[in-house]
Amino acid sequence: MPGTTPMEAILEIAVDSGFNFAGATNVEPLAVFPHYEEWLSAGLHAGMRYLENPDMLPARRDPSRFFPEAVSIIFLGIRYPVNRLDPLPSSRHGRVSSYAWGLDYHAVLPPAIQTMVDRLRSLAGFDLPFKTSVDSAPVLEKPLAARAGLGWQGRNSCLIHPVFGSFFFLAGLFVPLNITGQPDPVPDRCGTCRRCVEACPTGCIRPDGTIDAGRCLSYLTIENKGVMFCLAGMGGDIAPLVERTKSAERVLVIDGCAVACAKKTLERHGIEHEWLELTAVGIEKSPNLELAEDEVKTAKDAAERMLGC
Repeated sequence: MPGTTPMEAILEIAVDSGFNFAGATNVEPLAVFPHYEEWLSAGLHAGMRYLENPDMLPARRDPSRFFPEAVSIIFLGIRYPVNRLDPLPSSRHGRVSSYAWGLDYHAVLPPAIQTMVDRLRSLAGFDLPFKTSVDSAPVLEKPLAARAGLGWQGRNSCLIHPVFGSFFFLAGLFVPLNITGQPDPVPDRCGTCRRCVEACPTGCIRPDGTIDAGRCLSYLTIENKGVMFCLAGMGGDIAPLVERTKSAERVLVIDGCAVACAKKTLERHGIEHEWLELTAVGIEKSPNLELAEDEVKTAKDAAERMLGC
């Protein structure tokens, strides 16, 4: 029989374990899953074919399929600094998304989760089984986290926390605990705001709040296996780097829609975690990325044809 734990205790343990905030929800199927299926059917996931894997869809619809022993899902957040507007050191440097300034969160979050599990086991009084989701499990984390009271999915599809915006790492912890006093979902607060839409240089944000991944710079610089792009400064024009080999110094991931969001607090935040210490505002561009003027024109024309702009 699953143990019972109040949400207040979950929050206290989460903060003590290094997280900034937490929420919890049940493992019932997601009501929004049909919208996800429609998004897949429209081909808006571009080259991310793993998202349509039929073996994984049952767990995306019903999170209990991911870990049948689970009764609740605890969602945990650690925010990261938003010093996105600092001037670049030189024209040879390119911006990278705020989340990429520190160590890989896939390596950092699991130890913090383990600390939390150890505390939960002490509280529950038994060897608590668990399973985690850190941006890699076949579950729809954002709508589940929204149901857990961590925020709402904004017009740009990002999960927006009322205080920290979208600038946080998210982890899910599936546990056999009845968590009482679970927070209510946060209502959508985007209203008529369209700052994220206006900030997107490729027009990938659709009217229904979904993303056309094939036009999104985040997809093009992370998941995409073909043509590579860079952004010449925040809000700049796309300069395609045709058929270049993908490498770390050439990938300029952009989160301009989140930066532009009216709900963000863009003043410099304090850094609470040593692993988030910033070594540089931007990364220096590889000389191999420099294109002659005629190459730029040819590549830009190709990109505009591909993007339909």
